[in-house]
Parts: sequence; C-alpha cells; structure tokens
Amino acid sequence: MEKEKKSFLKARYMEIQKKRIGKAFEKSGNLFSAFHMAYNKNFIESFIEYIEENGLTEIFIKESLDNLANFSNMEGDTKKEKEVFAKLVETKGIEYLQKIYGDEIGQKLQDLYKDNKINFMDIYHIANINKKENVIKQASIIGKILDLCKEDFVIGIHRTGGLENGGRIINEEGINLTGHQDSGIDSKNYTDVKNKLSQNISFNYKPGLLIRQIATGGNYKNVTGKQYVDISIVAIPSQEFAKEKQNIIIDNPVSNKLMLNTEFIAGYVTVDTKMSTLESYVENPKHKCLNKEDNSQKVSDEIKIWLQRLDKWEAQTRNLGIRNSLMSIFRNLSLKDKIKTNDEITQEIPRNIIKRTYNEGR
Repeated sequence: MEKEKKSFLKARYMEIQKKRIGKAFEKSGNLFSAFHMAYNKNFIESFIEYIEENGLTEIFIKESLDNLANFSNMEGDTKKEKEVFAKLVETKGIEYLQKIYGDEIGQKLQDLYKDNKINFMDIYHIANINKKENVIKQASIIGKILDLCKEDFVIGIHRTGGLENGGRIINEEGINLTGHQDSGIDSKNYTDVKNKLSQNISFNYKPGLLIRQIATGGNYKNVTGKQYVDISIVAIPSQEFAKEKQNIIIDNPVSNKLMLNTEFIAGYVTVDTKMSTLESYVENPKHKCLNKEDNSQKVSDEIKIWLQRLDKWEAQTRNLGIRNSLMSIFRNLSLKDKIKTNDEITQEIPRNIIKRTYNEGR
C-alpha cells in the first residue's frame, strides 16, 4: 500500500513538473530554456517525458547544436549541465534514429557509441539528413557507411562534381590526384601522403558529419547541374596511412599524374542533388578491407577442423571415395580468395555429406 502511495504521489508531482516545463517552453519558444529550467529544478526525468509525450524529441535533437552555443552565454560553471544535455541528445537521439531507420541502424549506432566513436554531434548530423524520400533505402546506405566507421580506417570523400559514371570509373581505376588545378597546386609538390591526398580528398570526418556531407555534397563543382551525382568514399587502414605505405599512391602511366590506388576506395554513393538524399551505394570489390585477413584465418581454421574430422572418420570407415571428394572441395576452397564465411563454406559442400561426416566423425 505504501509503495502504491509513493508511486501515485510521484506521478502527480511529475505532472506538475511537466506543466511547468510546458510553460517555460511556451514562454521562450525554444526547448533549451525548458531544459535549463528542468535541470536546475532537478526535473530532467519529467523533461524527457514531456518532449516524448508532445512529439518534440526530433526538434530537441535537430536544434541541439544551436542550443549548445547557449552555454557560452551563461554565467557560472555550466560543465555538468552541458554534459547532461549532450548525454540526453545522445541517448534519446539514438532511440529516435532507431525508430526512423530501424533496429539494425539503432544497434550499429549503439555499438559505435559504446566504442566512443560517435557522440551527440554525430546524432545531430544524422538527424538533420533529409528523410522525405525512401527511408528504407537510405537506412541501408547509412548502415554500410557506419560499418566502415566501425573499422580502423582513415575515411574521406571525393566529390566527382557530376562526372558521368564518375563513381564507377574511380572504383575501377582510382582517383587522379590532380591537386587544386585552379590555384596551380600540384599534388606532386608534396612529399607526405596525407598532403598529397588532401588536395583531392576531404578527410577528418566523424561518422555523423561524414554521412551528412555525403548526402549534401552533390552540388560541389556540379557545373552541369546533374540531379544524380556520385561521391566516392576513401577508406585507408590507419596503420598503413600512418606508415605512408608506398602502394597507397601510385603513378598513372597514362596521365603522368599520381593516383590513389583503387584498393583504398570503399565504393561510391549516388546522391540526389535536389533533395540531398542518399540514393544508392556501390561497393568496390577491389577495396582492401581490414577483415580480409581475419576472415581468411577463420576459413583456414575451419578447413583444418573439417580435415581433422575427416581423418578420424576415415580411420573408422576407410571410405576413401567420399573423403577424396571432400578433400578436393577443401583444396579448391583454400585456393580461392579465402574471404568466405563459415556458412558460405558449408554451402559449397553437399549437405548429406556434411551431416554424415559430422555425425560419424566426431
């Protein structure tokens, strides 16, 4: 009975708090003032309920960067309040984006957040992407970009400026490092890899800003006014970038210019320049993915396990015909690119043989 009474009183008290928050919002016309009042009165839980119940979560997140500037105009130590504000944008923002783009995107954002690879700024940028078009299609592209951000890559973008089939050509051939031709800057004048690349590739993007810059970057040097243009994504393993590996930049024998090796181009996104939306993503099969070696090792380990089972099974059954057939399959697998998952491996082996081998060999 006492517990129910406390719950009832708490609910009534929160309703009073929400009314005060509502009045603060109506008076000022912005949610930051309401948040500031709620923070000072220890009404944060009620503030969260208020914005959720009134459909104001999206506005709160989209205006978060502008509102953050308000802290610089406030007197006293605002560090703690600023931290609470940012934390609120992060947690409620991920929930909001999950409702928009689905559980898979929500989980990817949660994983990046736990790894300290995104913060409230990333949430702000992703929330401000135009969502008026096909949300499911955009979610798929956002997911692929977030996957790249999870890996240890130095990531940048190259805007093709409306070049016909620009993304496809770059996937196949690489990026010509022409420098800023209008200002007479030639990439060959630089000795280090970063400066050579930076004349034609924009780096230093965090995940949220990266996605937003791709979505809104289609009009850069789009002199022909094309509606759909390609933006290439560069992803170079951080260790190779730091060590300035020689194969990152290669010579183009045709143009006598430097080029970014196509192995370091993850793919390209086609964007709608009128709507600033993500339309499609084409991965580059030549891209030097970080997990290739890991997958290769997993495949190798899996093959060893199967061979051990086969040896044991052969000793018991002496059925050389089936064993030789399976050995041939494994040899072929080991000669391939070794970037297959365990499921893909087993799909290449007849199911009845797998079942029989596993049951009799273990």
